[in-house]
Amino acid sequence: MMFLLYNLLQHPEALQKCYAEVDEVLGDRSLQMEDIPKLKYLDAAMREALRYLGPIPAMTRHAKKTRLLAGKYRVTPADAIFCNFKGLHHDPTVWGDDCNEFKPERFLDGKFEKMPANCWKPFGTGIRACIGRYLAEQEIVMAMAMIFQRFVVEQADPDYKLSKSCPFPSPKLHTKHEADQAAEVKSTLTIKPDHFDIRVRRRPGKDHLFLFTSGAAPAPQPTKASAAANTDNLKPIEVFFGGNTGTCKSFGEDLETSAPNFGLGVPNKIRNLDEAVENLPKDRPIIIITASYEGLPPDNARNFVAWLETRAKDPANSTLLAGVTYAVFGVAIRTGLLRSIASPSSLTTSWRSLVPPVSFLRAMSMSARI
Repeated sequence: MMFLLYNLLQHPEALQKCYAEVDEVLGDRSLQMEDIPKLKYLDAAMREALRYLGPIPAMTRHAKKTRLLAGKYRVTPADAIFCNFKGLHHDPTVWGDDCNEFKPERFLDGKFEKMPANCWKPFGTGIRACIGRYLAEQEIVMAMAMIFQRFVVEQADPDYKLSKSCPFPSPKLHTKHEADQAAEVKSTLTIKPDHFDIRVRRRPGKDHLFLFTSGAAPAPQPTKASAAANTDNLKPIEVFFGGNTGTCKSFGEDLETSAPNFGLGVPNKIRNLDEAVENLPKDRPIIIITASYEGLPPDNARNFVAWLETRAKDPANSTLLAGVTYAVFGVAIRTGLLRSIASPSSLTTSWRSLVPPVSFLRAMSMSARI
């Protein structure tokens, strides 16, 4: 957020576009989950800030075995390969001649999707990339939207600029005095502008009570369905989860707890996806809650995905999946695992029978992406 604020304050035209978008999307009401995908320019500004002046300067990699890199560089497991993000994110052959300019527009209107794979890696790469990436992205957009909705943001020191010695490209410093006065970055858990202070003033009409509520939200009241529900009357559903961090399991437990309010029950309790191998029921709807990690399945779904892509996919075993009714809730999901789970041609998707559970999944999307 520090680099995002710095870059927006250095580029007031981009900052004003953020204000305009927040005003258009939110107006004077509180931010809702469904607003986040509509804040496209703010999201693009965040991504451009990570490219242009990000908090992680580099990463290192080791070869698993001795090999030639790019056909000419001999690399051994003892060698540390230093990957400089400045070079990656400011390559003119990828980002164009304006690669040293701050332009959020390069992430809009499908432009970024047309760029080469792996050209933007501010969170690292591979299975050990930053596990908090998607939470951080949402938090930044939400926090900045609420700040811009309420406050005018300014630099405390109008002359503050990052030094050219910063490990990232800095704005042009036109005089020796400017260069002498330029600031450096500091290193904490990541790097950030040193002594970068901002000041804020409330926007007109946004006083200290704007959108203010006190006290905790009232606890949800039991519905008529939950009051009358018992184990004999509940319609059974099956819930499987996949994930390495506990988030997907937590969502499954929430769904299991809330299901009776909708006349549904999870008689077999929630189970991990590996327990679904050759064990997908056909007499009840199935809900799969899963994450993936750079396209790879979580540890407790590896066998399930392998089964889907081999034996279950074999036409000779077409009966394994015939008649299965399911829905997939992807938590910060990437395409690889979603494609494996959601697209076997022999599975039959029937959302109609899952209207009640889909309503909880929509509610739980406050912390996840579909």
